[in-house]
Amino acid sequence: MKKIYKRNWLFELKSLAVMGTLLFAGTASAQLNGTYSVNSAGGADYTSLTAVVDALNSNGVSGAVTINVVASSGPYAGALEFDEVIGTATNTIVFNGNGTTVSTNGSRTIEISECEYLTINDFVISNTGNGSQTRCVQIRDESDYVNITNCKLNMPNMTNTS
Repeated sequence: MKKIYKRNWLFELKSLAVMGTLLFAGTASAQLNGTYSVNSAGGADYTSLTAVVDALNSNGVSGAVTINVVASSGPYAGALEFDEVIGTATNTIVFNGNGTTVSTNGSRTIEISECEYLTINDFVISNTGNGSQTRCVQIRDESDYVNITNCKLNMPNMTNTS
């Protein structure tokens, strides 16, 4: 004799929740480790600086990371906001700009918040905004061992001297 089991709504809901969890679990990204390149024209690991920073903020690092921007591939527009990058207590992140410009017309071009062992090297960092809160680079909160080296900071519209 064959038994027919009737499923209730709770079983259906649990099944849907399990399937949804499995689908989202498959979209996780690996932590960054090694050397990556950025070129707005394509043919590199990333086509924008914001995409690299988003990947670092979302995924963290599992080893030393070096980001090399292809010379003359910019300028790159938009603010870069480094948050607490997981794994930087024991690993370094180095951005080599090769003289490339990163610019914004906002309050901050580069904001570093609770990030450690970060080096930003050889960029032209420009902010065309005009206001008392305008910054090229702002390092805040518990950010340690942050180096801004060989960079040109450009704020052509800044008139506030306080």
